[in-house]
Amino acid sequence: MGYRLYVCKTYKVEYGTGIFNHLYECIDSILTEFCNNAEFNEQSTIIEIPKEEFKEFLNKITDNKDDKNRVISIIKYFVQKQLVRYRENIGDIDEYCNSEYNYILQGFKEIYEQADKDNDYIRLEWF
Repeated sequence: MGYRLYVCKTYKVEYGTGIFNHLYECIDSILTEFCNNAEFNEQSTIIEIPKEEFKEFLNKITDNKDDKNRVISIIKYFVQKQLVRYRENIGDIDEYCNSEYNYILQGFKEIYEQADKDNDYIRLEWF
């Protein structure tokens, strides 16, 4: 028990629309690869990333062809893993992975735009 009583501010938690359905491993792998200062809780359900680093990450995977290809190779790894598991037919895998890259890039842009403007980090939660 403490010796002093403190008044605490109450923070309002708001959740937006969920994105990246069933892409947990893929998204976490991309963030781990590119965001060195990302912090994951023990269960990897909560991720905090410095906002400036996230912005740099977005610029890299948008503007740099090598970084874009690294993201696509991560996506391809997880797509192939899913294909083996579920025996799905997705057609041309490279075309599919490029489409997934565009979907994921758009999602990351939305995350940056929706992030709390009062904090210098972005907090993400999987549930």
